[in-house]
Amino acid sequence: MNPLNPKFTAIFAVLAACAVVAVVVVKKVRSPQVEEDEIQTNVAVETAAVQKQTLRHYLHLYGTVSADPGSESTPAASMQVTATADGLVEQVNCTEGQQVQKGDLLFSMDSRFAAAEVETATADAAFAENNFARQKALHSGGAASERTFLEAKRQFDQTQAALVRARTGLALTTVTAPFAGTVTGIKARAGETVGKGQPLCSLADLSRLVVVAKVPVREIGLLAKGQSVHVYENPGENAEALARNGSVSHINPHADPDSATVTIHCSLPSGNGLRAGQFVHIRVAIAEKENCLTVPVESIYTDYVGKSTLSVVEGDTARKVAVDTGFIENGRVEIHGEGMAEGMTVVTRGSYALPETTRITVKNPAQ
Repeated sequence: MNPLNPKFTAIFAVLAACAVVAVVVVKKVRSPQVEEDEIQTNVAVETAAVQKQTLRHYLHLYGTVSADPGSESTPAASMQVTATADGLVEQVNCTEGQQVQKGDLLFSMDSRFAAAEVETATADAAFAENNFARQKALHSGGAASERTFLEAKRQFDQTQAALVRARTGLALTTVTAPFAGTVTGIKARAGETVGKGQPLCSLADLSRLVVVAKVPVREIGLLAKGQSVHVYENPGENAEALARNGSVSHINPHADPDSATVTIHCSLPSGNGLRAGQFVHIRVAIAEKENCLTVPVESIYTDYVGKSTLSVVEGDTARKVAVDTGFIENGRVEIHGEGMAEGMTVVTRGSYALPETTRITVKNPAQ
């Protein structure tokens, strides 16, 4: 094989040397720039301090405000006022929304028949009483037999009972409020004929309101009478400040087989400003932990496989740390992680998917 042409060999050597020089020059020019870019990576963030707090775990439910339907220890705070006998409504003495006291007149029924019954019973009772008095005197003097005396006494007793019944019938022609409350609905009008037991109006003591809610059977074991409850009209901004405080007052011992739920009642304070029939959100505290390490919820980043991390601030650098989370309350979450301690500073806003380690600029001082 003939040796290579010296001319081509020289050219090849020159080209090779140029390539080496170019690589070295590019490396010297680019490498510092890349290193400089890496060093200058900087993220603007906000921070907060790790704090120790008492946190509560809540069961969130929805319910309806209602007059207390009553339980084993309390009477119902609402009822249907019904007609006590067949008759004609003569006058309606109340209006919807009216506040009434116990014994106030609500309805007047036609009393003519009942009044006539009282008049007849009164006359019969007076005659029987006079006859009994006369037979008693005769019996004492031996002028009347024992049988005649006992018959007069029987008639006297019967007419007295008939008079009581007649007076009761007359009294029932006036329908009065069984307790102090608000007339919430009128179902009969003057001139209408009603039957015994027919509703005339609804009456409710609106100072005794509860929230009636249904709890899935699988969760009812978490509840107990006396647990604290927060009631919200509109969960969201400022909801905590506007919440009404109450407690679980009744847990139905029976479950609804159709919905697999158990009905509970949550008491409300008097003057709570809520209305019967209103739909509300309730939060029941079912567990409590003291001395929890907590951070703001926005500090936590959870990836698609469920791994949670936060970024700990160390000088001008943020370092990612794996943590487990627990109870959440009022925007703060319980954390467990190696090396985590009270007073440490963590990234809040700006923590989303930060690198393992990165330089940061803190936009606010740690609180």
